[in-house]
Amino acid sequence: MAKTRVGLAPGRVAFYDELTGIHLGLQSPVAEVPGDSDLKAIKSGLRAGTLIMIEGNIEDLEQKVEEKDEDSKAGTEKEDETEDAPTDESKEAEKDTSEGFTEKELEDLTVPDLKDLAREKDLSGYSSMKKDSLIALILDS
Repeated sequence: MAKTRVGLAPGRVAFYDELTGIHLGLQSPVAEVPGDSDLKAIKSGLRAGTLIMIEGNIEDLEQKVEEKDEDSKAGTEKEDETEDAPTDESKEAEKDTSEGFTEKELEDLTVPDLKDLAREKDLSGYSSMKKDSLIALILDS
């Protein structure tokens, strides 16, 4: 099966999908879509014009995911979910923004990238802000 790759659409500065782990930005604007992923956010990004198809197509990937789901239902047991519950601090750090970014991910972006994101969200007053203020503005929007 051919690879399926997506990229940022022209004029877009960032995209993050928690389900697939795809994080696109100005430094890495293209990624391969994992073949065993929930494609809801990817499909939404394609429809909204945030993402563009670089190689392959989503329909082939969806078929592969459906086949894998059928195989796992037929013969495998679910793994025991015994992970530790997240702390309040980790929950706060993982809080999603409307663009799908967590606070930690915003902290990893550069100031110019944050300003581009603020511009894309039609926010005002960001041009002279420092990084912490930009992050707060984006999270509050």
